[in-house]
Amino acid sequence: MQFRWAIPLVFALALFCGAEPVMKVERSGPKLTIEVSSDLTNWHAFTNIDLGEERQFFRALTSDRLPFNFINEIGNIRTVSWNESPYFSTAIESVQDGWGVLDAEGIRMYRAADGLAHEHPVLQGNYALSLINSYRATTNAEYLAKAELYGERLIETAIVSRGAWFYPYDFDFQIDPTPLPGDVIHKTWYSAMAEGTSIAVFAQLYELTGKTVYLNAASNTFQAFKLPASQTEPWASDADETGCLWLEEYAQDPQNHQFVLNGHVFAAWGLYEYWHMTGDPDALRLLQGAITTVKHWFPFFRTPGYVVKYSRKHANWAASYHPVIIQQMNSLYSLTGDLFFAHAVDDLLRDYPNPTIHAQGTLKGAINGVQFNEDGIITNSTAVLFPEPTIVDVLSRQTFPEQPGGWLKIGSGALSGFFVPELYTQAAMNCIFQETVFSPVRKITLRAGLPAFTFVKYFSDGTVDKTNTIYFGVNQPLEIDATATINSRLHARVASGEVAGYWIPITSRVVLD
Repeated sequence: MQFRWAIPLVFALALFCGAEPVMKVERSGPKLTIEVSSDLTNWHAFTNIDLGEERQFFRALTSDRLPFNFINEIGNIRTVSWNESPYFSTAIESVQDGWGVLDAEGIRMYRAADGLAHEHPVLQGNYALSLINSYRATTNAEYLAKAELYGERLIETAIVSRGAWFYPYDFDFQIDPTPLPGDVIHKTWYSAMAEGTSIAVFAQLYELTGKTVYLNAASNTFQAFKLPASQTEPWASDADETGCLWLEEYAQDPQNHQFVLNGHVFAAWGLYEYWHMTGDPDALRLLQGAITTVKHWFPFFRTPGYVVKYSRKHANWAASYHPVIIQQMNSLYSLTGDLFFAHAVDDLLRDYPNPTIHAQGTLKGAINGVQFNEDGIITNSTAVLFPEPTIVDVLSRQTFPEQPGGWLKIGSGALSGFFVPELYTQAAMNCIFQETVFSPVRKITLRAGLPAFTFVKYFSDGTVDKTNTIYFGVNQPLEIDATATINSRLHARVASGEVAGYWIPITSRVVLD
């Protein structure tokens, strides 16, 4: 959190009423002192804050309801629409489920290493949310009815421990393909991801049906996040050595945390759903703590120029999770309006483009092609001159560890089978690549002067539909609602005004917030 004050001041800010904590903020010279109180008599100092720091983290108070401390950045939480959640998808499920392992009631099951079919609460919860997603898109009541069957199954399989509902995994599971000691988790185990996903299912079903059974189920499940870690009882939440709150995907041994990023965020989204549904202050504080953890640890999980890491325990690259983390960071931006998460999305899109997207491309001039081995080391090279723009097939757009920039894999012509360095003036992929929508809108600033700025509307293959050229005599701020790489050049889409819906390339004169 960044503080900006124009003049020295001393003031008290009442954040809550009644017995809830009150915060007092005092300005003294270049620093701030933060204190909190539950009774307006006894005050507890948080920290002395250097105003030169860009972001600050704060420690939450222990209360009767939360028996542990954790680092907590104070920030606003927005109400978001369904299509801003990490569960949103444009894909519509088939009414007939093609999942390979179904029980007698048509519920998805998981075939574990023992060869038997088991309940899998995250598998079942995620499918319920995809059914809800399909119902929201189509209003086909069959989807909602099936989602309720999954909600009922979660309720039926829940066990009660210390007054909270937990969803058991009754099978052994090897967490990593190359396990370290403690990485085979033995039945019965539990998961904060299952807790959060189940809350999301119940909250959505309550919103859509109004049935109090789902509100009660969500409330009982939420209690799991308020319990300390235990060697003998189910649990979901714990603080790490830095004071960050982790929602543990593999919650069995408190001495053997995995700290899985994607599971933590999905669990946190369940806290948002519960807070949004009930206004519970503990859900808000836990949610803020979980979000603070993501901000604190994101630099560890990010690999500049390549894919994200899976967990702190296993800092191995996880290409299949990279698009999931992008969507999660974008959802956290929607939830908080914090540009930290928008910038995280920008970084992740640049670090590892979706390698499954293919399109035509254009090569022009002297092009060097290379081939890589599986470690990203160049094993072969060639050079080809293209005196005129030449259309080729581009099989994928990729990045490699230790190799700068992006690479296009060519699928036709003289460089077929080779990768070429991506450069929009010489080697470009002709399409609108990974359009990413942001809500709330972001801003760009156009720096005044010549040449004038050309805004473009494109067809999906990257060809120009129409243009609009405008000169600005002073710096011009504009709202944008999306970014995309178009013809191998990063663009932003204007959200309002005369050129709403037009794209503009990001250059040294177009500054993205």
